[in-house]
Amino acid sequence: MVIARVLVACVAFLAMAGCGAHEPAEIRNEKPAAGDAPPEGWRWETYRNVRLAVPEGWGYGTTGRQWCGRADDESPFVGRPGSLRMYGCGSQVEGTMLESGGEFVWFGADAGPGAPARVAGRIGNAQMTGERAYLQAGLVTVAVQAPEVLRQKIIDSIGLVNTDQNGCSAKAPFAGNPDWRPQAVAVTELVGIEAVSACQYVEAHLRSSTRLTGDEAVRAVRAITEAPLGAGPNSPASECVPDEITTMEHLVLQIDAERPGVVDLRYGGCFHRGLDDGTTVRTLTRAAVQPFVQGPNRVWGWSGDELSGILEP
Repeated sequence: MVIARVLVACVAFLAMAGCGAHEPAEIRNEKPAAGDAPPEGWRWETYRNVRLAVPEGWGYGTTGRQWCGRADDESPFVGRPGSLRMYGCGSQVEGTMLESGGEFVWFGADAGPGAPARVAGRIGNAQMTGERAYLQAGLVTVAVQAPEVLRQKIIDSIGLVNTDQNGCSAKAPFAGNPDWRPQAVAVTELVGIEAVSACQYVEAHLRSSTRLTGDEAVRAVRAITEAPLGAGPNSPASECVPDEITTMEHLVLQIDAERPGVVDLRYGGCFHRGLDDGTTVRTLTRAAVQPFVQGPNRVWGWSGDELSGILEP
């Protein structure tokens, strides 16, 4: 599947203050809640503060296609807004039927005219269109298209959470603060590494998360320490707007160790890219980034070509 290289030159969605000197904010790693397991053979998926369960074998992340453009051999998947959004599909009746539209869950769907109002902190009743159910979960519209029994089981699993199954907060630690830096142990000083939660944020809201454990986590952190000092790679200034939003897309890496660590992995926009542990900024490298952009954290679009060899699968 071709990845969209989005040359958006860091369009400003929200007006935010410029960068300057700022004391790093403190962040405390949240470990996954014990005993809060999905049904056997299923896994949790979270978007913003909405969590639901799907069968373990379902695909991850955005699919790079609209749900009215299904391939014959497509497997069930979980979709999230990305470089290709769900425009133009809601009114096509054939797309709401399993035979032609397939099986999926889509977070942030467009429920179309007449949809119930979204109310923070409340989960509404499912509304059916063909074999697709629309549900208002807090401020997020969820679309579930699956056989009836499976569809209902997914709907019954939907809940609202402040912290997801991987210990990631629904709201980013940098929300409202474009100058945010982690306040934690330098990544080179971490010992007794047990796990890393990779929390992907878009516009300061949780988009998805993954968690590495054991030797996999140790190797991933080592790759960060081996990245060259200095930020980047950044896009040429001529391709970017001067007052770029610095909180567009981040991966906040929460490292479980004897003393917890945090690394801000910035890849969104044109400037301010890099691996920042609050004491030192390192350059993004493929070895340091790839462990954290797998599964639901896969990145489908970015600004410029500088990140192609780093973010591409």
